[in-house]
Amino acid sequence: MGSKEQPHLVLKGDCLKQLKELVDSDIKGQVHLTFLDPPFNQDKDYDYHNDSMQKKDYWDWMQEVCQLAYDLSAKGAAIYFM
Repeated sequence: MGSKEQPHLVLKGDCLKQLKELVDSDIKGQVHLTFLDPPFNQDKDYDYHNDSMQKKDYWDWMQEVCQLAYDLSAKGAAIYFM
């Protein structure tokens, strides 16, 4: 991922948009660590996310995020939630 000189990639933004772009790229299946700090639907003000979703909408969204992170992951990768 990244370049030979800088093999790590840190992203900030709309995670679904960025994860979908990554899944369509050549790094699918090569990510060894994903660190997620998602909003927890507690009605807080975030720049990139509505944090007061209906419960079903929130869990559908989280399921999609987790599936995309899994799809990007290499065998034996770790996915951490903060």
